[in-house]
Amino acid sequence: MSKKCWLCGNEFSEKILTKLKTPVEKLNLSKRALSCLDRHFIQTIEEILILSEKDLLAIRYLGIRTLNEIKSKLKKHYLIDNENNSSYN
Repeated sequence: MSKKCWLCGNEFSEKILTKLKTPVEKLNLSKRALSCLDRHFIQTIEEILILSEKDLLAIRYLGIRTLNEIKSKLKKHYLIDNENNSSYN
């Protein structure tokens, strides 16, 4: 089964999947965002990206502002080249 990123729509390669084992703490998210993710046992960046935005918004206390924070941190620090929205760092 292939896994796709909801943020950019790309399928994950094995190399990227290995890289995505990074703990969410490395994203330097707010306490609120980390607490929401922790409450749902989301510990790695891969676990965030496998979920849809709708799934993330269903997490109690994780609203649009927190979702936007997570997306921003993923784009800025980890995954997306904002110019073409498809290349991985």
